[in-house]
Amino acid sequence: MIPDPKPCQQPAKSRPRHFVAGRDGAWPTGGASFFARHSSVCKEHRLFPTNPLSKTTPMKSNHSFLRVAILVAALTNASILTLRAGHAPRAVLPDAVVDLRTTEGVARANAQWRYTDTTIREIEHRDVGADLKASGPKNHTFDFSPDARAADFDDGRWEVIPADSLEARRGHGRLSFNWYRINITIPDKVAGFDTRGSTVAFEIVVDDYAEVWVDGKLGNVLGQQGGSVVAGWNAPNRVVLTRNAKRGETFQIAVLGINGPLSVHSDTYIWVRSATLDFYRPGKLSQAHEAKLEVERKDPALDTILPADAKLERVADGFGFTEGPVWIDAGNPAIAPDSSEGFLLFSDPNNNLIYRCTSEGETQVYKTKSGYTGENIGEYGQPGSNGLTVDSEGRLSLCQHGNRRVVRIEKNGLTTVLADRYNGKRLNSPNDLVYRSDGTLFFTDPPFGLPKFHNDPRREIPFSGVYSVHDRKLRLVSTDFTGPNGLAFSPDENFLYVGNWDEKHKVVNRYPVNADGTLGKGALFFDMTSGRVVGFLAGRQTPRYVSRPGAPAQHGLGRRGPANALSRCADRHLSDPFEKLRRHRLCATLIVRFVTTAATNVHMQTESKRIEVQFPGNPAANALISITNQGVTVRERNARDLQDALVLNEQTPFIESAPEYRGIPESALHD
Repeated sequence: MIPDPKPCQQPAKSRPRHFVAGRDGAWPTGGASFFARHSSVCKEHRLFPTNPLSKTTPMKSNHSFLRVAILVAALTNASILTLRAGHAPRAVLPDAVVDLRTTEGVARANAQWRYTDTTIREIEHRDVGADLKASGPKNHTFDFSPDARAADFDDGRWEVIPADSLEARRGHGRLSFNWYRINITIPDKVAGFDTRGSTVAFEIVVDDYAEVWVDGKLGNVLGQQGGSVVAGWNAPNRVVLTRNAKRGETFQIAVLGINGPLSVHSDTYIWVRSATLDFYRPGKLSQAHEAKLEVERKDPALDTILPADAKLERVADGFGFTEGPVWIDAGNPAIAPDSSEGFLLFSDPNNNLIYRCTSEGETQVYKTKSGYTGENIGEYGQPGSNGLTVDSEGRLSLCQHGNRRVVRIEKNGLTTVLADRYNGKRLNSPNDLVYRSDGTLFFTDPPFGLPKFHNDPRREIPFSGVYSVHDRKLRLVSTDFTGPNGLAFSPDENFLYVGNWDEKHKVVNRYPVNADGTLGKGALFFDMTSGRVVGFLAGRQTPRYVSRPGAPAQHGLGRRGPANALSRCADRHLSDPFEKLRRHRLCATLIVRFVTTAATNVHMQTESKRIEVQFPGNPAANALISITNQGVTVRERNARDLQDALVLNEQTPFIESAPEYRGIPESALHD
């Protein structure tokens, strides 16, 4: 998606948009494409409420068939880091607490504390080698023992310490570490609170630092602040043990205590200030808040798209500008190998950041300086990363506006440049990207990330191109468009769909794809010059969806079939291809998530504008969704004359749907 170089300086009509796509069961395969900005530049800018919790209704339990979530970005260009500084941290009171520093508490959890000091000793080791591992020359360094991380570690000979002695100072002072281990059993009830189905968190405050291993896993992720890793000076470590507690369920917890500050050579010692099990009724920890959803059904077939118990929720806000979302599955081998829960990554190109958002809506900075570190960064409206995607090995690839390149983050943390120059000249500002299953990368390169767009004096290439990287060779595969933006493959990868963001020529072309990464002659797929090409998604058994604001209902897009420009992360390995829908999060000024085992994703943006989205597929199941600042209305609408058209009106970045659950014959899914 494209940018306002500066707040209030660029007219709305000059803000390019782009489009994305969804792929077959291997869903995300691209990623920059379905974030959109608020529809007016200045008049809608405002800070989000000081205490949103006091103005909204807490999220209720998820319905079995469908959950709808909204992620609303605050209409401001200020950094979220700055915004949060002026607001109290979000806190949720537990429904029940077990104090593990008391005899009664450990008895309630059928628990027992065990303790040991550690021994720091000199060992033989190796310096770093060319592979960045311990393969270099032999050396001597230091380690500590025991290593008590494993769930099956035998601590039977350790000291059993009373719960009420946790405040006793332990360790040897100065540079020292120790271990606390405890086995937890979920009780039936806590002070009358039924623990079944609840969320249970283990919270501990160790003076001075701690790391928390649960069942042999640390579960750390790049950019993580707290949780299982060091949270700060005498700060709480808080780890969710389960979001669906079962009576009698057990957890083995190992806490490494660390004396500090490390640079002070402190004469203090290690002790536990607090240790609790916190219980929350289902859904209470979610930051989602229910919004108004009204559905007028004129045909029962609509229920296969939008079940009767559908809910609409806002899950997070406060972002300056959002782009390029990609879902990272739990256990992603390159990004989160030990994580038990997946999460969303998305770009904020205005603030040069990538964020990580959990399924509960908790958001932290994942990567700072995501797209640029130049001294003249103040000249840029969008210096940061844009499109994000994941390759077949789970590695994050991203388009960097300010650095004007496409890069990949390796498993060891190093950055590999995939493309930055063509014929010796710097690229414009890569925008969106998608991988083919054989690893061939395709990306678009409009000038929208440059401070002055097409007229920027830093521009070295006089055209806007579509490129491929095949067998490590960069190829220019199309110069048909002035503003190539979103792109997507058909399910069989025989065709590539590319959208153009140009006020006078807003179209989608379809290109035959050759084995060597080149493209055949493109043909017009759809002309939507009366609107803007914003997003495009399709999957193995989904119609093609192109989002564009500003088009009247009679100007729809009707096709069936293709793939994706989101990302192809580990979700492609899921046995249930719709599991990804249940966990998918996107960001825009407003984002709607339909989550269901058999249904539809719809993602829209608005603050004061009206949106109408017509579902493609079976004409009997077509519907219109109207979103205003007063709420959301869904109504059925027959659209046989639109040939299963998708109609988006005013700032709608993305839609995904699953026609096989709507009675669409398989034969209708092919060209």
